[in-house]
Amino acid sequence: RRFEQRPTETLVIGQMLGPVGLGVVLRSRSYLDRSVPLWLDEADWAVSLLTRPLSEHLIRPIGFMAISKLLATTFGPSETWLRALSWFAGVATTVLSPFLARRLYRSAGSQLLFVAVIALHPAAIDLSKEFKPYAASLATHLAMLFVVLRYDATRRARDLAVAVVVVALGVLMAQDAIFAYPALFLVL
Repeated sequence: RRFEQRPTETLVIGQMLGPVGLGVVLRSRSYLDRSVPLWLDEADWAVSLLTRPLSEHLIRPIGFMAISKLLATTFGPSETWLRALSWFAGVATTVLSPFLARRLYRSAGSQLLFVAVIALHPAAIDLSKEFKPYAASLATHLAMLFVVLRYDATRRARDLAVAVVVVALGVLMAQDAIFAYPALFLVL
């Protein structure tokens, strides 16, 4: 069933566009700055990514490394493409936050605060511009929570299938997703 929008809900959705837009701009500003070279740790992982098989990357999530390797080999191992997955995940997190906020909170103020915290958190912004899996991990956790809450609200078979697939594959992008599995599968 569809949510009925009341005038206050429309106002809150409009207010959420400000933090979401600013969050996307802040993540993009740093990502699109071509003058920022790789940090030593990022450069070390970039060399490792291009010279070692994926099976030897035990510390970083295999899905993150596989997609990063695909981008680097397809478009070139530049800072832009090595950091692309983190940037995309940061933008996705920011864009997903209003939808998740509506599932988590009834209060318009709580929803707006949640969106603002996710969109404008300095660490989340910084991690969206680095060749590290942390932005992808945050996006994965929020996506898993969203699909499980959506299934809980709708109880449709299609939503259950989407939730099971997203949650099951989540560990490929965020190794610590395994710690969320008991709660997520309990809800499912």
